[in-house]
Amino acid sequence: MYDVAIIGGGASGICAAIHAAENLKNGKVVILEKNQRTGKKLLTTGNGRCNLTNMDISLNHFHTQNPGFVKNIFENFGFDDTKNFFSESGIIYYNEGNKVFPNSLQAASVVDMLRFRATEANVEEICNFNCVSVEYKNCFLIKSKDGKLISSKTLIFACGGKAAPQSGTDGSSYDILKVFGHRMTHIFPSLVQLVGDSKKTVPLKGVKVNGNISVFVDDVNMKTDSGEVLFTEYGVSGPPVFQISRIVSEAVVLKKKCYITLDLLPSYSENEVYSLLKSRNKNLTLDVFTNGLFNKAVGRELIKTVTDYKLNLKANVLKDEELKKLSKTVKEWKFDIHGTKGWESAQVTAGGIKLDNFNCNSMESKLCEGLFACGEVLDVDGDCGGFNLQWAWSSGAVAGKSAAQKIKGM
Repeated sequence: MYDVAIIGGGASGICAAIHAAENLKNGKVVILEKNQRTGKKLLTTGNGRCNLTNMDISLNHFHTQNPGFVKNIFENFGFDDTKNFFSESGIIYYNEGNKVFPNSLQAASVVDMLRFRATEANVEEICNFNCVSVEYKNCFLIKSKDGKLISSKTLIFACGGKAAPQSGTDGSSYDILKVFGHRMTHIFPSLVQLVGDSKKTVPLKGVKVNGNISVFVDDVNMKTDSGEVLFTEYGVSGPPVFQISRIVSEAVVLKKKCYITLDLLPSYSENEVYSLLKSRNKNLTLDVFTNGLFNKAVGRELIKTVTDYKLNLKANVLKDEELKKLSKTVKEWKFDIHGTKGWESAQVTAGGIKLDNFNCNSMESKLCEGLFACGEVLDVDGDCGGFNLQWAWSSGAVAGKSAAQKIKGM
């Protein structure tokens, strides 16, 4: 019989296990992990560099039906607590703007340090444990797919959402929590590439542009972000694309029309772009007319968007009206969007188990005493930039400490 069992050995699960074990001292804490080892998904975060957290963890970076709940958890375990936790684990920091990384810039080093700290706290790991059911009969009985049975006085669900199923998170945990009466929101992929009009993006495959990207839902501008956008054979990718992908995913669920616009010269007004184009050498052929302003392939596609002229003609064929249209396209290049890539490509799950039936000070279920949850399985997801890991650390730490307190009070 264990004191605390944690289903899931990802970021929130390992954090919960460490805090439970360190607060219980001689207690029995176990992580039940579906994969061959813990921390598999954590290894891929931040492009393998592990964006640990962000210096700005204000609530506007998080999405949930219950922001007050998230605020409470961050007050219990926030940014400073996270930095102290990792400093105690032997990790020092490297900052990129507000983003906080380990100085090693290796997610593997973070996983190694967490696993070492868990081992020092006598946390047991049982890997290749694919949980298929949980029931409560004076204690929690946790059954694996191959028939193993684990019993525990308290239980923490830290099994992730549905994003990146190749890392072991396939969404099966939702059904187990529903058995205890918990409800969930719609779920959809977030921090993921956008799928659009491939006829327009295929000629630009592999090209990167810096600028602003705006997402429109039913012709309303919902959000603008900036940075490097990558054209692909299916649509667009890149950090600012990930930031707006949640809006697109939700629009698809609601069956709303969606498109994006790119501003390729954000520091110039449309009139300034027009003046810039009007003053260029008109003896240049159309296929190189915008060279020096944009990638050559981008320039060609811009010209083809506003005119049917052959690209080997000189730019002096462009009428004033066409230059104005080209200027507008540079500032508002429109691409229809049909949706996003699937769960396999998504970094995080938007939506999840509703927070209403959990205690916002302890992460304990109000429907089943001794049952806790943390991390991505819940209806909380963050923007790109360390916010999702911050939620994992905070919710995991609070759940782990609270489970330990529960055991002490038994």
